[in-house]
Amino acid sequence: MTVFGLILFVFIGLPIIEGYQNSKLVEEGTSLHAEIVGRHVEKEFMFTHPTLVVEVDGKKHNVWVSEETYNGAEWLGRLKVIKTKDGKVEKDPRYEGEDLITSY
Repeated sequence: MTVFGLILFVFIGLPIIEGYQNSKLVEEGTSLHAEIVGRHVEKEFMFTHPTLVVEVDGKKHNVWVSEETYNGAEWLGRLKVIKTKDGKVEKDPRYEGEDLITSY
């Protein structure tokens, strides 16, 4: 593969694949406003992940978010999430930053 082909794939191919995955998630999942019950930062070898703990159907789930979302989250606020058929909870890909957070 040439350098041009690789650059083309990174800037055009990957966003198309990500867009398809996000639309599939929204189609097959249930959109919810989950209550934020905690927050912490998960640390890996080279990365840190701001994480909000949300409660859905009596269970707590860790959701990785951006720093902007993490800093804007208030205790007992709500986070826009998608619950998949297999029970996983992920942030709603239709929103970014502070748009993911709603308050009472």
